[in-house]
Order: sequence, then structure tokens, then C-alpha cells
Amino acid sequence: MVDILLASDSMKTFRSTSLALLLLATLTPRSSGQQREIGGSAFHKNDITYSTAVVTPHVAWASRLPGGPIKSFFIPSVQYGRDMVELMERLQLEPTTVSIDREWDINCWGVGDYYGHEYRGDRDDFQTVYSYVEKDLTGPAPFEVLVIPGLNGWSRMTRATRDAIIRRVRQGAGLVLLHPFVGDLKGHPFKGDEPAGDVRIWDISPLIDVPDDTVNERGYPEINQDAVTKGKWEVAQEHFITEGLSLDLLPEGNVGGPFYKYRANGDVLIRSGAYPIVAVKNYGKGRVVALAYVEQGFTPKSVDPVETKTYWDYWEYQYGLLARAILWATGREVGVRTRALTAGPSTLKLALVSNAPRRVEIEVTGKNEFGQALGSRRVSQNLAVGDNVIEIPSASLRPSNGWPGGRQIFNVIVRDEQSDVALNWGAATFLTPKRAMMTLAKPALDVYKNGETLSAVLRAAGDLSGLQMRMKVEDDLGRLLAVLSKPRAARKSTQRWSPSVARSTICEKQRCGWCVAWLRTRASPGAMRWTTRSTSRAAPSVSTGTTAGPRRLKAWNGPSPSINEPATLRRLAI
Repeated sequence: MVDILLASDSMKTFRSTSLALLLLATLTPRSSGQQREIGGSAFHKNDITYSTAVVTPHVAWASRLPGGPIKSFFIPSVQYGRDMVELMERLQLEPTTVSIDREWDINCWGVGDYYGHEYRGDRDDFQTVYSYVEKDLTGPAPFEVLVIPGLNGWSRMTRATRDAIIRRVRQGAGLVLLHPFVGDLKGHPFKGDEPAGDVRIWDISPLIDVPDDTVNERGYPEINQDAVTKGKWEVAQEHFITEGLSLDLLPEGNVGGPFYKYRANGDVLIRSGAYPIVAVKNYGKGRVVALAYVEQGFTPKSVDPVETKTYWDYWEYQYGLLARAILWATGREVGVRTRALTAGPSTLKLALVSNAPRRVEIEVTGKNEFGQALGSRRVSQNLAVGDNVIEIPSASLRPSNGWPGGRQIFNVIVRDEQSDVALNWGAATFLTPKRAMMTLAKPALDVYKNGETLSAVLRAAGDLSGLQMRMKVEDDLGRLLAVLSKPRAARKSTQRWSPSVARSTICEKQRCGWCVAWLRTRASPGAMRWTTRSTSRAAPSVSTGTTAGPRRLKAWNGPSPSINEPATLRRLAI
């Protein structure tokens, strides 16, 4: 079993989980009568099969689709291979997969059952894994859509593979391209590369002419920083892919994110200034989507939630956007379209366009930006052909003590009432004033040795009357080490509190490792409540009294789950 690698936020902790953790292979027959081998292929390969047997919290946007699962081909990375499973939890897929990481060493040693150069390649040698792609795409298996990341360049795939992709799309398959580029074959050739790059990628892609990422002398890919900029996203035109999408729920729509500087050769759906981010075009009988963001797996790079003030599960909306791009690329008919989806303190309004009379169930689930649940509701509705407007009173979703401060988020899924398949989905959000906020959580030291005293400074600002500041310290397995609380002064101001924790009997007994500091303010009954976490680079710890060495502490870097979620804490290696 390969060690688990953890990323920078709570959900993406799973996304960088080693693929060996997900080795839950099953053999199921293809519709053509062939046996499905590892990764859904009709042949053996040194890879894994992705399974949803290990379930993580998710929004099941389209876990059941009209027409059944999408027969699809994906190239997930190794380091962020969990992205494949996360997408499968949200979108009904029947995927064939080949795991390829753009970093040669992770590609060689990241799949535990096939550990070594002889199984999956070597430095500057990806021939084994690219041969799997060729066998899948030149074979007879039908695919409705292909999802192809940039990796180290389009031209690194075999000529037969590239020909097969172009042929399949011309004949009607969909194609989703993540950061397409030619590849620096002349500057750093790989074993088996052709002498020159294949510029046909610019014929098929709706995003074109971006300079290549490079490969350094040690064989590792390097982002071409001259080809990257940063900016906020905005919707350029209405389209199925952008329907029901609130860019306010994406970090890229709030504070911006890094992306490659392409030129458009198709219809631009999302842009940042003059640069296209998401664009589409038809190629032959097929549909093509290209996405320009600097990727981490299948989605944009993780963000620091404290720095960006993005405390909610923003990845749900990144996956939702990608799922819509994949579904559109398949060319499947969508029976219900979303013309508008808005939310406010009094009403949630949904405007739908139906191509036939039907009865639907509309599921609305609310939460605030810190993940605390608001109300949820299911509404049955008859849709007529054409425009339909549904209004749901927000009072049915509002907590009894009123809206909490900050961002309120409502996920909406429209399903056929009889078959329970998803017809469309989206999310809406609005803001309410915040009464108070945690502004600082800083330990005295980055490293604490056994027997030392934890000391941390916590600060809050705003109307603190009737509120209590409480700090909980837990280890990486969710075991409680200490609880400290102090009432705040009954006035509007910035408060400073310096708690100290001396010796912890629990920690002595359990010999814990890294620790998590929970900072929670709780209002008197009937008032608001919220949760936050440490904003410093190293979270507070407690002295253990054990004979082990010093513990280096890491800052918590994700949204704040409820205090009653020990499983979440166990998943975070803080």
C-alpha cells in the first residue's frame, strides 16, 4: 500500500490520496460481451480500477442520468487520482481510465501494485502508459466523451492515439480538453517522441496558441509562468455549461485564479478580462470543450480558505462545472433547461424551460459558508412545455433564529419525479451581515517540544456581546486534548485572549502526533453561531509529557466543519 499524500484543504485532502487507497477492482461485463479488465479496458494493464466504494461527502448533482451512465474515457493523474472518484460520485459515469501523472516518478511509483520502472515507465519514458491509451482509443469500445488533460503535451501521446481522438470526435464523440498544448518535444524529447510537435491540436481545440509548459533537466514538468496570468472569472454568454452556475461560489469568481493565456477559436463561455477560460466548438459531428485554468487533477488548483475567505466546499461547484461540460460534450438531449436561479432572504426563484410536459421534484438543500446546515425542502411541480417559474419561500429554509451571518448557499437539483433521474442542477447564494468574526489565531511557537506549554493568541472583532470564545485542541485522530473558554466583553471591539494549556492527560495516554485547534464562538440561546479555525501557518498544540521528539505543527487550511464531526477531523492530517 502506498503512503497517502495530503493536499491543502479538506476535500482535496482526498483528492491527493494515493491511488493505492482506491484499489477496489471489480470485473463487470461490457455490453459488447467483453470482460472489463482493470480500469474498464478489455486488456490487462498495470493500473487500478476506480470505485465509489469509499464514499466522501458530496453533492450528487447528476448521480442518475436519463439514458444511464455516460460511456467515457478519462486520463486521471496519479497524485490527484481521487478526482476521478469524486467526479463519479457526482455524475453517472461508466469510465474507462488510464492513470498517467505528468511527473515521471509519481507515474512510476505511485501505483502500489505496480511499483517500479519495469511496470509503468521511467524518467522521460511514458511509453507503457501511453500504449494503454492507444489500445483503448484505437479499439472497438464506444465512448460518448473523452476527457484528456494536457499532461506534458498533446504530442507526447502516440500518433495512433491522436489520430483516433480526431477520428472519434469527427464521428460524434465529445471531447473535453484540460489545458491543451502541443508539448516541448524539441526542448526535452521523451523516449518514443516524434521529431516535431503535432499542431493539429489547434484545429480541434476551441482554445489555441498557448506556449508550451517545459520539462527541466531532471525530467520534471515546469509551468511556463510567461504563459500564465491570474484574474477573476465572469460569464461571457449563456450556455448549458454555465446554467445555474454562480461564479460567486468559485474562488476563481470571487478572488480570481491562475489560468493560461489562450486565444479563442470557438464560443467563449467564461472569460477573465480579454482572456478565454472556457470555450466550446463543434468539430465534425462532435462537440469540444476546452478549459484554460491551471489544473490540479481535473479541477483548478486548491486555494487557501483563510487568505481567500473561501470557507465553503467550493470544489462542489468546480466539479459541477466540469460535470456540465462533460454532459454537454456527449450531445445528449437535455429535457429541462435553467433560464435563471436566484436566492434572497425571502424567496428562492427558479425559471425552467421544459421541452415536454412533465412532473418533476425539486430538491433544495441549504447551508452557510461554514458548512452548517440550513433547511432543506423537496417540491413537486408540473412543468408545461416552455417557460416555468417556481418560487420557494425562503422561510421554509431559514433557521428558527434567523439567517446566520455571511454567505447562504442553496444547492438545487431538478429530477424526474417518476424515474428519479437528474434533469438539471445548480446553486444560488446570497449574503447577510456578519455580527462578529474571528480575526486571528496565532501560536507563540511553530514547534512545541514535549512538556512545553501551548500558548496562542485569539482575536475576534465585531459585536461580541453575549458571545463566548472557546478553543478546542484535538489530535489528528479526533481525540480531545483540551478545551478552554472565556466570555467576551459586552461591547463592540477587537478582543485579545491569550490562553495557555499546560499538560494534557489525554495526550500523555494517547501519545498523539499533530494537533488541531478549534476556535469556536457560541452565542447565547437564540443568537448566531459560527465556527472558524487557525489562520496561522502552524496550529496550536499541547504538551504531551511523552518521551517522543518534538511535533511540528501545520496550519489548518480548509473550511470549518461542525464541532460534531470527528470523522472530518480524522480525515485531516493537520
